[in-house]
Parts: sequence; C-alpha cells; structure tokens
Amino acid sequence: MSDTPGTMNGIGWAVKHLQNGDRVRRAGWNGKGMWLALVDAAHHSFVISGQVFNFLPYVGMKTADDKFVPWLCSQTDLLATDWELVEERLATERDAMQPFFAQAILQLQHMLETNQLKGRKPEDVIVVLKM
Repeated sequence: MSDTPGTMNGIGWAVKHLQNGDRVRRAGWNGKGMWLALVDAAHHSFVISGQVFNFLPYVGMKTADDKFVPWLCSQTDLLATDWELVEERLATERDAMQPFFAQAILQLQHMLETNQLKGRKPEDVIVVLKM
C-alpha cells in the first residue's frame, strides 16, 4: 500500500512514515506479519550498577514469531523500493490510556456525588490528567 499506486517507495519514504506514527514493512520480506515502528522510548530506562540509562527513540521490528526487537537496516533494505504501509495504526500511549482515565473520572465523580471524599484534604484527592 503506497501513497500513489505504482510508485516506488524507498527508505526515505519509510522513515517519513515511521516519524508520522505509521508502521511500515517491505513487500519483499519473507516473514509473515513483520513490520517496523518508531519507538518513543522516553519512558524506558534500565539500571546498571546503580546508574540509570534512558533510551532514545529507535526503530523496532515486530518479528514473524511475535517478538519485538531493535532493528538495523541492511544494505538491501536501505536500497529497496518496495516499502509499504501496514494498514492498522498502532495505538498511542494516550489512546491506550483513555479507558483507564475515563474509568478514573467516573469513579471520582461517583465518590464526589456520594460524599465519600468528605473530610479529605485536597492533596489526598488531586488527580492530574494530561491528554
């Protein structure tokens, strides 16, 4: 699936779509269900010997056996012109959290309506939602 039928989509096209939140794949890849996505790793870190290391954004690949690994471009992938979009878009973290936030708001509203928060300090009831 390309922007314009019959066009050849190179690596620049694929990177542009990754940066826009799309998933891409090569038509020539043999593995079923393989695709790439840009991973915003701002909230990912690991600790070694007490030192915290934060991840930078990276391109990850969903493998044919349903694993997810960092991806490195091969010479063949770099020069290929068969890049295409994966039709379904990945849910953003915000999209994935919306049901949680909606439920939290409903619970808070119920607690306010039934006076369950009477006598509580404001700092006990503060809810911050960034959407």
